[in-house]
Amino acid sequence: MRRLLILLVTVLVLLPGVASAQSLATDVESKIAAKLIDAFGDDAKAIRITWVDGKAILTGKVVERSTQELAEQVALYFNEVSDVDNQLKAEKDRSLMEGQLQDESLDAALETEAKGALASEIGSYAKDINVEAAEGVVALRGTVPDATRHKLAIDSISKVKGATKVIDLLRVK
Repeated sequence: MRRLLILLVTVLVLLPGVASAQSLATDVESKIAAKLIDAFGDDAKAIRITWVDGKAILTGKVVERSTQELAEQVALYFNEVSDVDNQLKAEKDRSLMEGQLQDESLDAALETEAKGALASEIGSYAKDINVEAAEGVVALRGTVPDATRHKLAIDSISKVKGATKVIDLLRVK
């Protein structure tokens, strides 16, 4: 009887902590899902997010390769996320034989152009910005010191040849 009582008390003490952790996970997952839909529209609706101990796990199938590749940047935007396991599959992802190397080469060239545009527009503050590109979509994640440099950063990418969309994941310090 005593063991049963101890077990019952232990469960009652631990239960609120478990519920609280589940609530936090649900909150983080919801925030990531909303930001993904904001960034990628309907293509992001099929993404399933699981958040455990600071790690976001992204699963599902999307249409665009840019959604697949840049979803990780969106998840990393949140302070609660320290790591991402991106398991997304994209319908438009090409195999090595179909031109995957060409796609990656074009993405790398766009990232280089975007980094150069940022550096020339906001100077040394560009070092605090992570730039990722896929299929003409450029994601900017990091910090800028003020609203003026934030606007300059976004505007500078909009002028880069080949950039079709900017995903703004910048924070003003």
